[in-house]
Order: sequence, then C-alpha cells, then structure tokens
Amino acid sequence: MLGTLINAGGIVIGGWLGLLFAKRISAALQQHVMSALGLCVLAVGFLGLLDVDHVIVMIVSMVIGVLIGSAIDLDRRFTLFSESMERRFAKGENSKFALGLMSASLLFCVGSMSILGSFEGGLQGVYTILLTKTVLDFVSAMMLASSFGVSVLFSSIIVLVYQGLLTVLAAFVSPLLSVSMIADMSATGSLLIVALGLNMLKVTDLKVANLLPAIVIAPIISACVGLIG
Repeated sequence: MLGTLINAGGIVIGGWLGLLFAKRISAALQQHVMSALGLCVLAVGFLGLLDVDHVIVMIVSMVIGVLIGSAIDLDRRFTLFSESMERRFAKGENSKFALGLMSASLLFCVGSMSILGSFEGGLQGVYTILLTKTVLDFVSAMMLASSFGVSVLFSSIIVLVYQGLLTVLAAFVSPLLSVSMIADMSATGSLLIVALGLNMLKVTDLKVANLLPAIVIAPIISACVGLIG
C-alpha cells in the first residue's frame, strides 16, 4: 500500500500547487490552459490506443459497456454525486467539478502503470512503477487543478481505493490477467480518455460515465478472444 499512498499524496500536493497557481492567472488564461489540456488529454488517449492487442475487443467492450452504463444511467448518478460534492466542497467552480473529477480519475487510474504498479507492490513489495507514475501524476494534477479546481484533489481518493484494492488482491487478480488482457483493458480506457479530451475541447458532449463499464468488460472479452484464438 505504500506505493499507492505515495501516489495519492503526489496527486494531492500537485493539485494543491495547481490551485495556488490558478489564483494568479486570469479567467481568459485559464480557458487557454483548459484548451491546451484538452489537446494533451487527446494525445494521451491516442498514444494509449497504440497498445491495443485486439481492436475487436475494444469495439465489443464499448458497445456492451455503453448498453450497461446507459441502462443504469451511470452518467446521471455520477453527475448527482459530483454536484453534491461541489455544493459541499467547491462552491462557485462554474460546474467544472464533475468534468474535473472524471478527467483526473480516468487519467490517473487508466493504464498499465496503475495495474502493473499495484501488482508489483502487492506481490514483491517493490514500488518502482508507482513511484514513476507518481511523478507523472504530480505534474498532471498540478496542470489539471489549475483549470478544474479542487475536484482534482478528490480524485486521489479514487486512486487510493482502486490501486489499494489491486495491491491487496494482487495475489488473486494477477494470475487472472494476461499481458494481452491488460493491454486491451488499457486501450479501452484510453478510448474513454479520447472522449474526455473531446469534451474538454467542447467538440462533443459525450456521457463518458456511461462508457465506464467497458473497461471492466474488456479483459473478459479479451480472455474469450484468447481462448478462441
């Protein structure tokens, strides 16, 4: 758990520095920063897509995922939760709380570094991957918080729970996930990051939360494709 605690701490410190930075720049400049971040998020998403093992897995996972997410209306539930958090902790943030929490949480949790780093910590007590990820997340949190505000700090809780569970359950989960399954899972998550980038640039207004089940579906479909192949 030490690696995950350091990772979450790095996000909090980076986010706090970003909040201090935001107070020193104008609203117009913050908008420019938001646009630049949108482009960076798109780039991160597209780079993650290069790791996909089976394109068909990503397609099927997205279709099944959006059907499940829409059926239980994850986007509405996430929005209501975010609005509740915003009223309590971030009044006057111009409704950026939900997008900030979703953007930061996906960026920090999606990807092979998050999964493999947690497994490395849980199985070997080594934190090389998570320490490297902490440096990257620290910089990202600083940039994101300068535009989205305090919601980025709350994403550290999601990172703590997600990576903490992976670390604790590493001995049970690790044997179930092949390299191919992790690659397909990460690539599917990267497609969601592309959707986030488009939303940040106001090109689209996609309900990204409704797509979240696709990340869980991806390794299952990948395993089925592996058995067939």
